[in-house]
Amino acid sequence: MENKVVHVWLIEAITLPDKLKEFSKTLSKDELQKASKFRFEKDRSVFITARFLLRKLIGNYLNVNPKEIDFDYSEYNKPTYLGNTELDFNVSHSNNQIIIGFSKKLTIGVDIEKIKNDFDALDLAKNVFSNEEVNALSTYSGTSLYRAFYRGWTRKESFIKAVGEGLSYPLKSFSVTIDEDEKASFISIESKQESKQNWQLYSFIPTDGFIAAITTQGKPKRIDYFDANKIL
Repeated sequence: MENKVVHVWLIEAITLPDKLKEFSKTLSKDELQKASKFRFEKDRSVFITARFLLRKLIGNYLNVNPKEIDFDYSEYNKPTYLGNTELDFNVSHSNNQIIIGFSKKLTIGVDIEKIKNDFDALDLAKNVFSNEEVNALSTYSGTSLYRAFYRGWTRKESFIKAVGEGLSYPLKSFSVTIDEDEKASFISIESKQESKQNWQLYSFIPTDGFIAAITTQGKPKRIDYFDANKIL
């Protein structure tokens, strides 16, 4: 992988018992323990698929044994690979879809969400969106309202994941565009420290019924998308 190039991998969680058993052989004891605590088989299969794919891809990028990879975790539970500081990555999943983003020399955050319409999008937005974002969202209705909400939510989530603070980061302290995907950008960031950074924002449709976003600290040379099923 070239420096400052982003790779985004997409996969639907594997559910075949034999495959999951094979994947589990690569996971650490801690990961297997976490997997065993999932109440539903669907959630367990998502976790095992995501962790196996993450290990396999890091192994491919850095020419290391996937089973021997050790992770460190930030205060907000963002994982990093102890053996390399240049390769940054981030994982997100929703329902049965998983995305993993990688980049060298760029900090990265990713988020994917299944688009649902069984809630009051505008009411929820008032709790998690900035005033500017809420005003923009209020111009939408019907199906468009929910797509706009998830455009905003994934963009915000990818940013706070890139920063590394998760939902502890004040969601109303920055604003993003919520219009069509090719126009994704930051409107404002109140934090003086973060506003000085060169944050870049991108949205895309990974598969029908889902939406995703990528945030990078620094502008990537390009973003490449891959189907992870082809390497498993």
